[in-house]
Amino acid sequence: MNIKKLQQVELKILEQFINICNKENLQYYVLGGTLLGAVRHKGFIPWDDDIDVAMPRKDYEKFLNVAQKYLSQEYFLQTYISDKEYFLNFAKIRNSNTTFIQNCFSKCNMNHGIYIDIFILDYYPINKIKCLLLNLKNKIFLFRINEIYNLSKADYSLYKKFCVKSLAKILKIFYPNIYSVLIKRDILFKSIKKSNLITNYGGLYGKKEVSPIEWFGKGINLQFENLTVKAPIEYDKYLTQIYGNYMKLPPKEKQISNHPTDIIDLEKPYTEYIKKGNIK
Repeated sequence: MNIKKLQQVELKILEQFINICNKENLQYYVLGGTLLGAVRHKGFIPWDDDIDVAMPRKDYEKFLNVAQKYLSQEYFLQTYISDKEYFLNFAKIRNSNTTFIQNCFSKCNMNHGIYIDIFILDYYPINKIKCLLLNLKNKIFLFRINEIYNLSKADYSLYKKFCVKSLAKILKIFYPNIYSVLIKRDILFKSIKKSNLITNYGGLYGKKEVSPIEWFGKGINLQFENLTVKAPIEYDKYLTQIYGNYMKLPPKEKQISNHPTDIIDLEKPYTEYIKKGNIK
């Protein structure tokens, strides 16, 4: 698979996303590897296989309400509401005429097209006790999600197996299905009404994702391939906090994608692979 062709498919999705944000006057920022690529490469990191953007919660929720009417027919706005077996708390825009089946989603009967991620920027509590409680509740929700989809690969001792099974049975009573978990998790993330800190709860980097609101501001324009994208004003501080010396390339053996994938097909829709039994 030619990764540059994959990136071009994703770039077209990003272009539509930006057009919608401009039409509706919505704030967004490129984050993660996409921001790093914009700063270091003026486009994709050569081995990167996805695009990450984030929106403040109020802009994100407005985007969900208006996006589908603007999107081209082949694009699908995926959330845990629009796609019942999708179990993440942030949205994706997927190209339904393509296939990108990741290992973690291989058992899910859902849209598996090539995508971009749309993360949410929520407030993060300053109070340490509130932080501990929020993180504990989030771990409980993640445990239930992993249990529903059998994602955990941990090898427990006999005692821990008993505790895990007991906890799983209790949580099943309170959260009988994936929707009940995700809606409660969303409520948890929205429960912090005001703070001078924000974070991407769906990100990979944990506490490194927590940063002052002023680092983001109204955004600053950067070049990303043939597009102009919005980045946090203090992108240097953000990238340094997450990656350290981000301008230094990683060693060759680490120049790989972070998304283990079963099937990638730029020419055939994911539905062809569902018919063949590659999913479920």
